[in-house]
Amino acid sequence: MAEIAETAENDVVSESTVTLLWEACRKYPEVGTIRAAVDSGIQPELLVMLALNHRIGPLLWRAMTAAGCADSLGPEGVRLKELSDTFRMQALTLHPHAVALAVAPLTDAGLKPLIMKGPTLMDRYPETGLRPMDDIDLFLPAGDHERAIDVLCASGWTVSRAMTRGLYDTQFRHPGLPSIPLELHLGLEGWHERSNRIEPTWLWEQRIPAEYLGTPAFGLPLEVEVVSLAAHAGKPYHGFDRLIWLADLTMAVTDAQEHGEIDWDRIVELAQATECMTVVTAALHMAARMGLQFPGRLFPLPTTGWRTVPMAKLLRADWPVHHGQGTFHVRFALIDTRWRRTVLFFAGSRNFSWSERIHLPQRATARALEVFRASRHGSSRPESMAQ
Repeated sequence: MAEIAETAENDVVSESTVTLLWEACRKYPEVGTIRAAVDSGIQPELLVMLALNHRIGPLLWRAMTAAGCADSLGPEGVRLKELSDTFRMQALTLHPHAVALAVAPLTDAGLKPLIMKGPTLMDRYPETGLRPMDDIDLFLPAGDHERAIDVLCASGWTVSRAMTRGLYDTQFRHPGLPSIPLELHLGLEGWHERSNRIEPTWLWEQRIPAEYLGTPAFGLPLEVEVVSLAAHAGKPYHGFDRLIWLADLTMAVTDAQEHGEIDWDRIVELAQATECMTVVTAALHMAARMGLQFPGRLFPLPTTGWRTVPMAKLLRADWPVHHGQGTFHVRFALIDTRWRRTVLFFAGSRNFSWSERIHLPQRATARALEVFRASRHGSSRPESMAQ
């Protein structure tokens, strides 16, 4: 995502360009809003580059064509259309085959892999091919990991990256799927990235039978999925730096609202129990720009203290463009407990030289003073987008 940070530094990004990034991620984009943004003047090359970096290229193409504004993208529109057509073709043919190759051998062997993210979300987007899939993420408990490796290797998969110290998954490749790796997880992040109490084994225990892209497998109940998606999008070294993760949350919730009910009290209960209430709250308020509706009274934003300033920055409309600049404090503001903030800060020094570590207390004091000054001069309340 370095390209986005460089763009934000060197280019003035128009409000209409930013508007289109958010609007494209709605399940039902508002045609009038898109046309008004185009009439105000957009930056086609910059818009397409940002959309591709945020993995929402097909969503942007759908929105622009629905509004009859595709021509305003100029030559960049041709590139976007070709990419969208490719993703659609992959979703129709390659992705169902990939999920079957990854999951069927394991379930046939009596294992119960939990599918995470990509394949579980693709069918909840309004059209085929709108949600890219870079890899397949599966989880099994530690006791099943070695057996699963044997099963996958016997079915044609090859270990392309073994799990070693510091890693929490084994990666596989299949000769029939050169572009889609399979990652068999034992964990969700390294120890230095932990910001909550979501344990992968706990997620696996919540699994329910489901079918994804035509293959029987296991997924998560909606309320658990909402918490998991939000926590993944806002984890310390993600920090909501891809709009596709918020689009995932929006599509999952909107789809559920159209086909039934959501137990928002249960989501609050789960978020509090796993110490990720702040990141869930932030995710919901950000996704409101994409049309997600939720009971804001259950998910209040911080209104006092040092966290109000970084949270206000996070909730600005131009966050997708400027998230790489001055976001150090956002990383910590999203964490619920002081203990985990402390661990995260000092874990960041694991790659420091000894001379750099000597100055760590000085760095910590300087950062704390920064936060204190910002909290005294910043806004008193972040922008809320709750419906």
